[in-house]
Amino acid sequence: MKNLEPRQEKVLNRFKNSPKFKILFICSGNIIRSPYAHLLFCHKIKNDKGLSKKLIIDSGAVKFHNSEISDETYNQLLREGVSKEKILLFRPKYLGDYPEILEDSDLLLVMEKNHLKYIPLTKIDQSFLFLKFTHGLEKDIPDPFFNPPYERAYKMINLGLQNLYEFFKGK
Repeated sequence: MKNLEPRQEKVLNRFKNSPKFKILFICSGNIIRSPYAHLLFCHKIKNDKGLSKKLIIDSGAVKFHNSEISDETYNQLLREGVSKEKILLFRPKYLGDYPEILEDSDLLLVMEKNHLKYIPLTKIDQSFLFLKFTHGLEKDIPDPFFNPPYERAYKMINLGLQNLYEFFKGK
């Protein structure tokens, strides 16, 4: 990720100067896109001692209360190599019930532009559209619950996670 915008530079400086750095992935219901990004990014960094010790990864919903991850996401995460135990431990969180999660986060990555309206003004400088942050694209990751196919969202998230990994590795 070259040619960072000023807000991305601030994120990178905060990351470099903090002992811990929390990333929060946000979507509508925390059952497809954000838990996929959350659990897959944790899986991708688990063998990187530097990043796995420094980054705290979480996710949440801004629109809907849910009780479990979608079957499609569960199965896709298994195919990606995420352990069944990690997936089963995941519980969707509606961020209205957990305001501390928002407040404790250093970087908030939303899947759709309309999710930004749910972000407190105190955190807006740390909030980005996921694909804008990772690829410079003003593009939503469509919610496959309402706009299938699921594979399209997974593929878009995978590409973004690779760039996010490179951002934090300094590549």
